Amino acid sequence: MKNYGGYFDIPNKEARIKELEEEKNTPDFWNMKDKVNQVVSELNNLEDIVNTNKEIKELIENDLLTLEILELEYDEVEKEKLENNLKTITEKLDKAYLFTLLNSPYDKNNCILEIHSGAGGTEACDWALMLLRMYERYFESHNFKYEIMSLTEGEEVGIKSISIKVEGN
Repeated sequence: MKNYGGYFDIPNKEARIKELEEEKNTPDFWNMKDKVNQVVSELNNLEDIVNTNKEIKELIENDLLTLEILELEYDEVEKEKLENNLKTITEKLDKAYLFTLLNSPYDKNNCILEIHSGAGGTEACDWALMLLRMYERYFESHNFKYEIMSLTEGEEVGIKSISIKVEGN
């Protein structure tokens, strides 16, 4: 497979990973808290991109070999494995596509999420609580750290407003 270049310039990303690993191994590195967070965050992000790329490449190469085998001798089990791998490849390609969308300098920053029920009474407060639960599940499934900064509960049910600090790439 060819190198994608641009955002998927894997050789440059691997070189940057080595630089960051060397920086991480310096004796006074762990004494600089701000630098530690920045380097570790960049390192994790780069490793995620490189690993996802390698996984996609490996899956596709394996599937191409399986296709060659199927052309010579049809096997229902191998065909089913191939179809199952297609779903995995699609999921990983979606993740890689998200990397390309979120590649601006500020896209790697943390954020503050606010939910306000607005004017709508009890139903709006209940809906705001449902949104909060949905976002919490999303944060947990994507390994984001989050912290509730402020919360105003609804008069009967739900929440009127909430502010959440979200950390992660």
